[in-house]
Amino acid sequence: MRSHVALLRAVNVRGTGRLRMEDLRSALRSLGLEEVATVLQSGDAAFASPRASLTRMEQELEAALQRRLRFQTDAFVRTRERWDALVADNPFPHEARTDPARLVVTALKTSVPGDRWRLLDAAIRGPERVAGAGDMGYLVYPDGQGRSQLTPALIERCLGTRTTSRNWNSVLRLRALLSA
Repeated sequence: MRSHVALLRAVNVRGTGRLRMEDLRSALRSLGLEEVATVLQSGDAAFASPRASLTRMEQELEAALQRRLRFQTDAFVRTRERWDALVADNPFPHEARTDPARLVVTALKTSVPGDRWRLLDAAIRGPERVAGAGDMGYLVYPDGQGRSQLTPALIERCLGTRTTSRNWNSVLRLRALLSA
């Protein structure tokens, strides 16, 4: 059994899809996943699974949520090892220490080549910074995300794939859940 995290896109965020964490845990257990735990009302979960295919787990979770709860969203699944590496490889350690709510980790539905990350970097018109590779990236919003022009829509357009993001505090909460 390997430990994993699942991030659901746009759950319980400003008028978007409402999902009770009890229902999410139930959907995960219905897929035969074990040691299921969720974080607050975030759409974030940790679980254990013997399955090897992350893409298959994402598809199964999306289908279970649609079938059981009539809730449609994207799921992003990562292994514990990948999550630990994500924390260890953070290119913005100063921001993680001093203002973790403004350091954001973005999970991508598909891995993208480096030229897509450079395209996103070139599209930034404010003080934000980005670093990424493959299916994960880091974004710094020095003035906060609320008024930033580096929006989820712009990020997805530049990267050419669906995304979901969590601030550094949430990333660390998930890592602690994986370690529990």
